[in-house]
Amino acid sequence: MKKQILSHVLRGLLLASLAPGLAHAQAFVELVNGQQVPVDRILSRPDGTLAVFRDGQSTDIARDQYIRAVGVKPERMDEASRLVDQGNGEQALSILNDIFRSSAYQTWDVSAGLLLINVHLGANNVASARQTIDQLKRRYGDRTFTLFPDLQAKDWSVRISAGQISGLEDELTGVIRDSANRELVGRALIARGELKLARTQLRPAVLDFLRAAHFFRGNESIHAQALLKAGQVFTQLGETANARRFLSELRERYPDSSYAARAAQ
Repeated sequence: MKKQILSHVLRGLLLASLAPGLAHAQAFVELVNGQQVPVDRILSRPDGTLAVFRDGQSTDIARDQYIRAVGVKPERMDEASRLVDQGNGEQALSILNDIFRSSAYQTWDVSAGLLLINVHLGANNVASARQTIDQLKRRYGDRTFTLFPDLQAKDWSVRISAGQISGLEDELTGVIRDSANRELVGRALIARGELKLARTQLRPAVLDFLRAAHFFRGNESIHAQALLKAGQVFTQLGETANARRFLSELRERYPDSSYAARAAQ
């Protein structure tokens, strides 16, 4: 049955996706065979079934027929992101919760979820951060962290904040040593530094942040975060010259980033 997973209607959508003018559609569904099907709009049901619309016609796609879907970007996503970057996460919560609910199974729920986790962790609300991750894992199943490596990094942060760290350092070291996903390696270096910091192992922690800053200069998110973390730990160590060096580099290279804003606080 799974080998005949594409219905007649889905095959029609696949053929239509090859038509001129659809290559840059805002929304698409990636089927289990790897084909991306552009659509005009997506509605999702609680069980993960998608109702996709194209040219006024709708087609249902069952949860086991697609890998992921990317819906139309929610209108207030940028507003919520800006509020979080400005340190006004509480004001963004209602917007993010609405997007998290209305964009279920459409990838934007993950974008909103990542911001929600940041806000919850910033407020020391670890339980709500964990609930957000668990809900996304229920939606996306075993492929959750493969599809969304940033969510894997947040899961590590939540485990550290919750004190659920048994075996975590070995897990992170294994990722750093063995993973072919370079971005995930960078995220694991940051997480291992955070783990050591939580244990008040300041010198080992800063070494991991320095490794991330050195090896991931081409990745703005990892590099900026590593610069911030290194600067903060050097401040704790009383090494003000080093702290000033890394925080200054952060502000100069990424002046509009949320990390630079946090450095200025």
